[in-house]
Amino acid sequence: MTPIVPDAPISPAVPDPGSPADPAEPARVPVPDEPATPVVPEPGPGPTPGPDPAPEPVPYPGEH
Repeated sequence: MTPIVPDAPISPAVPDPGSPADPAEPARVPVPDEPATPVVPEPGPGPTPGPDPAPEPVPYPGEH
């Protein structure tokens, strides 16, 4: 008669899927592909389209 063996724990050689110790999926370390550089827009043929700028205040007659 075969002895009843309780469920053995998962072997350390086969880590649980999604386990941080899973060698198939190493810890993700954010590594920038290139150094961060300020984004400089290319000069266009004219001013950037947008809302019309406020007109310059016109001095009233008599103001100096």
